[in-house]
Amino acid sequence: ENYNIYSMDTYGGNRTRINDKQTGFIGVTDKYILYNDYPENPKDENDFVTYIMDLDEKNSRIINGKRLYNPNIIGDVVYYVNSENNAIHKVNVDGTGDTKIYDSKAYNMNVQGDYIYYLNYKDENEGYTDDTVCIHRVKIDGTEHTKDEERMQEVREKVKKLKLNETKKVK
Repeated sequence: ENYNIYSMDTYGGNRTRINDKQTGFIGVTDKYILYNDYPENPKDENDFVTYIMDLDEKNSRIINGKRLYNPNIIGDVVYYVNSENNAIHKVNVDGTGDTKIYDSKAYNMNVQGDYIYYLNYKDENEGYTDDTVCIHRVKIDGTEHTKDEERMQEVREKVKKLKLNETKKVK
């Protein structure tokens, strides 16, 4: 209903609207609710921002004045993809300490333990013709970057075989 955020009991009763903003992405942890605001008549990308509120539905605030892509909250830190350059960043939930962790063209990012896993736009444009991308992994401090080249090559070979089989069927 109007894309607002509601809270309710586990049976779907006692529904209460907890914000009056048109909301897109929403993420919930044991401490916070994170959400993107979608204004009715945006003028440009800068009109979209990410908010955070405490789980008790109080203290709603803009994190850092930007829209955060693929946000992941770990403790009191939000890991996200920067909308300006697609690099991986982190920021404290109070909006301080916004820091670039790793310079990459990341998307579909997920934080698990001490690592950030993501796909990379660059891989799609490095001369590959089969739309293959690979999974990257980097520690949350920006060190130990690796990419799954072996799996990428394996998928690329399977796609080539499929294309050859399709070509044979057409002839």
